[in-house]
Amino acid sequence: MAHDHHEPREHDHAHAHIHVSHAHAAAPGLSLLRMSVPQRLAGAGALIALLWVGVFWALN
Repeated sequence: MAHDHHEPREHDHAHAHIHVSHAHAAAPGLSLLRMSVPQRLAGAGALIALLWVGVFWALN
């Protein structure tokens, strides 16, 4: 017989209902706004270099 776990009544079968709720602080991700200007320029240069490597690879 199917049963609905969303009803607020007691269950007549034995299994564990574990409801764990822990608040975790989110780790700060990569943000262009928090990077310094030299870091932004280095990232842009790396992307441009990677694009040129792809262009040369495609042409050969």
